[in-house]
Amino acid sequence: MVTKARIKGKKKGTQDSAIPPDLASRWETIVAEAAKRIFIKRKAMAKAIGQRPYQGLPVKASDLTARWAQIRHNPAALAEVFSGNAKFREDGKVFVPSALIESMTKEEEKFREGGLE
Repeated sequence: MVTKARIKGKKKGTQDSAIPPDLASRWETIVAEAAKRIFIKRKAMAKAIGQRPYQGLPVKASDLTARWAQIRHNPAALAEVFSGNAKFREDGKVFVPSALIESMTKEEEKFREGGLE
């Protein structure tokens, strides 16, 4: 078996990471265009999949109503739902998905109007 001798002082697999100035603007355009296309594809996928309100799985309206009936007066269960769906930022802001808030509001209106308790 024959092996090549290494040249001293040269590391294997290193590349120059500098971007040539004439290519930089084209690369920025390519990256921006790719980001737009990915955004459009993700939007189309989300539309095709539809709403997945409960842990990413499709749920019947009756199941959502039953779950809301269980947690609406239970602070610990509500805290668990919010902590499982909220995103916390470093600056202390908490983001809760608007779909969750809308769903909770809709279910509570059903209970108050229809007396489903």
